[in-house]
Amino acid sequence: MDTNPQRVTAIKLAEAAGATRTVALLRSDDYGDISKVMQLAIAEVGLDAFVNAVRDGHPGWASDALRCAGDLGDHRESLIALAAADSPAPTAGDAAASGAMAVGNNVSVSSFTLYLAPGAAMVAKFTMFWGHDGQLYPSAPDTGQWLWSIDLSIATNRQWMMACTDFSQHLNAPLSPGDMVWMVQRSCSTNHDTGFRFIYEPDGPNVQINVVGTATDPVFSIN
Repeated sequence: MDTNPQRVTAIKLAEAAGATRTVALLRSDDYGDISKVMQLAIAEVGLDAFVNAVRDGHPGWASDALRCAGDLGDHRESLIALAAADSPAPTAGDAAASGAMAVGNNVSVSSFTLYLAPGAAMVAKFTMFWGHDGQLYPSAPDTGQWLWSIDLSIATNRQWMMACTDFSQHLNAPLSPGDMVWMVQRSCSTNHDTGFRFIYEPDGPNVQINVVGTATDPVFSIN
């Protein structure tokens, strides 16, 4: 008896759709090749039915589809939003999420800018956290190994922009389209989760996050 819940759900959905070749692949030793499974399912039942099955299936399937299913056409933006909404707020040391997760108006992103807006009384910098295949990055507990922006202050360098790939390349860590990414700001030797979640896309826009308040009590908003 198969005890993998995602595999069991996928088989049931494929059987209901009459996707016999997909069912056979899911029952084979190659069922772990997500890209192969998804592309075969699309070929058998069509893109619309496949996307409906993704929505009815496991919460992580939307992110998998963005990475592995190829051209999603008009469904891409809705799956980006679904992936962001269904992904739990991860935790890691003092960068733990501190409240409900919020998704920006532009859920796709390729780079981040932190801007010390009028009313900010702090010296701050930022890094990026992201999730890839169930792994949280950066994974090293030593924050000195993470990539940080320059120090920002009202007097000089009020804003700084960095590409998402800057952070992954610094750690030689994987980052793929569809991965969830977010900014973590640091001030007064404390990491602050900005609270906004985005989906990495290589051709996505830059997102500017504004910060006001004090070093110990920053308040974030999206420009």
